[in-house]
Amino acid sequence: MSILSPAGYVYGTPRLSSPANPGAGNPLVLTVPNGMVWRPRAITVGFGTSAVVITRTPHVTLADAAGFFYARDIHLNGLGAGIGAAFFFQLGPVSGAASALSNVAGLPDALMLAGHTLTVSAINLQAGDSFIDARFHYEEFLV
Repeated sequence: MSILSPAGYVYGTPRLSSPANPGAGNPLVLTVPNGMVWRPRAITVGFGTSAVVITRTPHVTLADAAGFFYARDIHLNGLGAGIGAAFFFQLGPVSGAASALSNVAGLPDALMLAGHTLTVSAINLQAGDSFIDARFHYEEFLV
């Protein structure tokens, strides 16, 4: 179901998804199902790093069904070894880091078609690093 505002903007049906945790060392990947269009609104995810000494920088990437990137947002705050933190990617104004372990960044404003992917990963992601307890808020449009 979609809702048409007085200004003519179409709003999708609000949805919340809690995807399964990917295995250690793997990014979190969400794929738009057939017959749907998504507009991401926010994603929250816990990120724990292994003991490997290197800075990891979380990011969100949107890609089409062929795997070509069309939007990406990278956190300015990286994490070192053996740290757990929460990362928030959201539409709208972004205030930056709320604290060293609670970070906020922008989220690309895009309509994602069937087969497109939203990936949460990190530059320098290590085999023992983990993304956990993700919450994905989005608008869903039936096509």
